Amino acid sequence: WDACKASKVVQVGSSEEEPVLVETNKDGRFTVCWDPLDGSSIVDNNWAVGTMIGIWDKTTGMLGATGRDQVTSIVVLYGPRTTALV
Repeated sequence: WDACKASKVVQVGSSEEEPVLVETNKDGRFTVCWDPLDGSSIVDNNWAVGTMIGIWDKTTGMLGATGRDQVTSIVVLYGPRTTALV
């Protein structure tokens, strides 16, 4: 949250822990939503956990948007070999 709130380009942010769209900068350009540790409930089974981030233009927003509406997305898988996909 701190990075989104400090950013001048993020207009709205939301996370799995706080699933409400929060305005961070009225002049920002993007909506950013993330799940900081997806799979945390299965980590004791030694399954994959990761971070997922979706970024949309403010004209589209997140609600009702499709994957084609995303500007970009980021997926990071953690384990013996950390992998990041942008």
